[in-house]
Amino acid sequence: MRPLVPAFTLVLSSSLISTTASAGVAMTFGQQTESNVGAWDHGVAVDTDAPGLTDVDEGPVDEGPVAEGPLAEDEDAWVDETGDDPTGGLASEAPTMSDEPDAFSPGGYNAHALGFRTGLTIVPTAFLSMFLASHTNAQCRSTIGSVGMEKGNMRNDGCNWYIAGEYTYRKSRAFDIVGTAGYQRAKLPDGLWLDNDEWGDGCKQHDPEGVLPINNGAKCDLGAADYTEIDMGFVFIEADFIGRGTIVRTPDIEVQIGGGGGLGLGIVVGKGIHQTPIGYQRTGNADVQRGPGPACTSLRNLSDLTMCTPQYWDDPDIDQNGDGSDADGPVPPGGWPSELGGSPYFARCSKTECNKSDLNSFGSRIKQSDVPPVIPIINLIVTSRIIIKDTLGINIQGGWNTGFYFGGGLSYFFGGGGK
Repeated sequence: MRPLVPAFTLVLSSSLISTTASAGVAMTFGQQTESNVGAWDHGVAVDTDAPGLTDVDEGPVDEGPVAEGPLAEDEDAWVDETGDDPTGGLASEAPTMSDEPDAFSPGGYNAHALGFRTGLTIVPTAFLSMFLASHTNAQCRSTIGSVGMEKGNMRNDGCNWYIAGEYTYRKSRAFDIVGTAGYQRAKLPDGLWLDNDEWGDGCKQHDPEGVLPINNGAKCDLGAADYTEIDMGFVFIEADFIGRGTIVRTPDIEVQIGGGGGLGLGIVVGKGIHQTPIGYQRTGNADVQRGPGPACTSLRNLSDLTMCTPQYWDDPDIDQNGDGSDADGPVPPGGWPSELGGSPYFARCSKTECNKSDLNSFGSRIKQSDVPPVIPIINLIVTSRIIIKDTLGINIQGGWNTGFYFGGGLSYFFGGGGK
């Protein structure tokens, strides 16, 4: 509303000038007519042919009585003492309106914002099941539905989340450019993971040689499962480009919905991914069964680590004792606690977790090196936003980057500049 102040002053000043000048001219001409005087001594030319002014005697001009009071003082304020301009040069001294709209002009808005956002991320079981016959997941719940069981989810536990700070530049009311830096957690519960190519759709029972009629000739190898630990996250930087349509806009509130996309990079941090082979000892079709407890024979048995328990075995593909040879012998290279007895050497496990020192003693607990240190991020965004008093922004957004995410945030708008 501030641009209205000089405008109002200008209009008011012009009105005073017009009123004062008109009153002075009318008074003077009236006095001159009554006294039949000559031309006005202020330099105003008089048309002698005008009615009532045809017979004018030359002589001194009677200016009549001098006006007294506020009007006289006002007249002095508007008289140009250096010239004949009755406005007193007001046009050059009057305040002018700027052609540039400021942040508070109609249509203007704050174009800059600082804020933060946070939320949850979930990788759908259906996505993981495209590659894995068994796996674990973090879906912010502990139960597993029937669909999850069918898709090979062996355990649900924990939540993955993100938090980030962001700067927003409103290029226009309909388009934002957002720079973001933050952290996203990526941790899954420990469990036995098995690739799809080791357990086909027709598999019912552990049968690595494919000789059991129940499996219709398919090779179904639970011994290929790995005890998998995923404990990491990534620090990310990202640039998003978001278009929004305005649903409601009043002087106090603006409601928008829209969407967009972005690109970024994530720097992987944390402990990483470790895997330990479950360790079936094979002699033909005879496999050492898991213990303690029932035999590990079906896919769902992988959900219970007391049924399908990692054990030491001489893995032909790994130099477990570091001697340069893949033949490592029948005893774990790290030794074995005497209270646990002799072969077979099983790790100490609960239903959901195994002892890490036991796994390390096998020499086959390997940190995966194929996880890149930097990962690309492609962000797809759906968003809604409410801006209150062109200052406080409330954001709700969801989409997909490394998984589905949903969250919200707050922003503080400032700086003007929008038009």
